Amino acid sequence: MFSRTDIPITPSHWVGAIASLPWLCLGVFTLILALSFGSAFLLLLAASVGGAVYQWNLNGRLGLAKSITRLIVTESGIVAERRDGQQLTVTVEPESRLYFRLMILKLRPTNSNYNPITVLLWSMTSGAGNISTDLHRRLRVWLNLGPQSSDHHQIE
Repeated sequence: MFSRTDIPITPSHWVGAIASLPWLCLGVFTLILALSFGSAFLLLLAASVGGAVYQWNLNGRLGLAKSITRLIVTESGIVAERRDGQQLTVTVEPESRLYFRLMILKLRPTNSNYNPITVLLWSMTSGAGNISTDLHRRLRVWLNLGPQSSDHHQIE
């Protein structure tokens, strides 16, 4: 018998920083290019800062309508709830990564035209994460040992 698991995702500045880190690295690189080769590269700096702010709002603050604020694990799979209230049945892509305290999930909505959704889940340790440690562990176990269907992939 399977019990439904409701996983609320809370806003976290640390998760926002992790999500925006690739864009910030790109910004530093374009700033070095602008200082070395001319100010035309400053246009790329604006794009990288925009990407960092977008990821901060999407995954850290959970401030956008399409931010994932809840995952519901059922017997048949996972349902992702967006901030605007829309619920999407999703499958976990094999590109997802599970670590001890961090999960980077690439979720593909089924029966829709939506692009894959990347969700960062960091286990709370002294307030730094966005989900509780117990729920993080339960989700990790379900992803590794959950029902093996044609839509479910074993994650490394």
